[in-house]
Amino acid sequence: MLAKTSRRVIMVWPKPLKAKRDYIEKLAARENVSFIWDSEVSAILGDNGVSGVSLRNVKDGTSTDVACAGLFPFIGATPNTGFVPASVANGDGRHLNTSHGFATSDSRVFAVGAVRTDYGGNIVQAMAEGVGAAEFASRLLLH
Repeated sequence: MLAKTSRRVIMVWPKPLKAKRDYIEKLAARENVSFIWDSEVSAILGDNGVSGVSLRNVKDGTSTDVACAGLFPFIGATPNTGFVPASVANGDGRHLNTSHGFATSDSRVFAVGAVRTDYGGNIVQAMAEGVGAAEFASRLLLH
């Protein structure tokens, strides 16, 4: 979804993708999509908005900063919110509370899918939430 509406999409992934090979090949064929393998987000950078992320290579421990204007964590079935400021987490250490438009207590941080407190567990719901969050985030950026 993001590849259709964004100039550039970088997928950061700590291990091989388990998606169907056909899906991965179609995504990799898009000119605006690139992959950073064997890495995970260790910090969000920026003072008054997202200006980038710090990545940690899970194999050798090296760190790299990557500039970006937005972040959409897709983290699977077990939420990993350790990199999110405690002020945004809901207290259980794994989930984020959201309001209308999927914004967290920090209006610059959006959460969808399994990381969200009220997520129902359905992939279609997560996809719809991602679209909704992208729409609200784009309105925020354009105004």
